[in-house]
Amino acid sequence: MGKLFVTADCHFGNKEVIRIFSRPFAIVEQMDRTIAAKWNRVVGPDDTVIVIGDFCTEPEDRKRLLKELS
Repeated sequence: MGKLFVTADCHFGNKEVIRIFSRPFAIVEQMDRTIAAKWNRVVGPDDTVIVIGDFCTEPEDRKRLLKELS
């Protein structure tokens, strides 16, 4: 049995959060790649992640992101 993670407000694909929250990225693609890489370093294939809000901006991105994340 894997670990359980709870997170919120990843805001994948939302370029405005870079400015609003002073995230240290020049472009949204860089932010998305960095968040996904850090996620995959921690979350394993047997783990469960509960995202309680603001996962991604565009609903059509959800399926792609879920495939990219552990």
